[in-house]
Amino acid sequence: MKTTFTIFLRSDKSNSDKTNTISLRVTKNRKSKLFSLGVFVLPKDWSEKRRLVKTSDVQFERKNKIINKYSTRAENIISDYFLNDKVLSFEEFNFQLFKESSNSNCFYTFMSEEIEKDKDKFSKSAYDGYKSNLNVFKNFKKELYFNEIDVTFIRSFENFLIREAYAPTTIEKMLKTFKSFINRAIESGTTKNENPFDKIKIKRTTGNRAYLNLQDLKTFG
Repeated sequence: MKTTFTIFLRSDKSNSDKTNTISLRVTKNRKSKLFSLGVFVLPKDWSEKRRLVKTSDVQFERKNKIINKYSTRAENIISDYFLNDKVLSFEEFNFQLFKESSNSNCFYTFMSEEIEKDKDKFSKSAYDGYKSNLNVFKNFKKELYFNEIDVTFIRSFENFLIREAYAPTTIEKMLKTFKSFINRAIESGTTKNENPFDKIKIKRTTGNRAYLNLQDLKTFG
C-alpha cells in the first residue's frame, strides 16, 4: 500500500505559551506515526490550507523554510523507496528524514562530546553526574535525535523517571541538565530547533544540593 504524509498543526496538546507543535504524519497500511518538526506556532498563525505559517508570525520565514525542507525530503524519501521497490519502515523513514550528518544530529553524540571537551572545567562530581545522566537518557531511548525532543518527549521522559522511582530532586537535576545541553546545542548552531524546555516549568524541589557547583554553572552560563 502507498505511503503518504501530511504536515499539520497538532491541536490535541498546547504548550504553556499557547503554541502548538507542527508535526508530519506518515501513513502506511492504515497505520500512522507522528514526527515533530521542532517548530511551534500559535493556532492563529497557522494556515491549514497552505500548511504553512502565516506572515503574522514574526519568524514565519525561518519556520516555513524548515517545514518546506522536511516536506520536500519526505516526498523524496517515499518516492525513492517506491521506485526502487524497497520496504520503508517508520524507523527508516525517521532516520532518512532527519539525517543531516547523523552524528551532528544525534543529541547523545553532542552531549558526550561536550562533556569530554569541558572535562577539565567540571568538578569530578559534575563530570560523573553528567555521564550518569547520559546513561539514564539512553536507558529511556537508545538513540535520540534533536528533532525528536519536544514537550511530549520531555514529559514522557519525566514520567519514565517517576516510574523508575527516582527521587524528585534527582528528576529536577536531570531535567535541568537536559535543558542546559539543549541550550548549548542551540547556541553552538548544532540544532536550529527551539528549546521545548522554554515551554515547560521544571518543578523546584528541596533536598540534597545539585551536583552543579559555581564553576560548573559558569561553564554553562
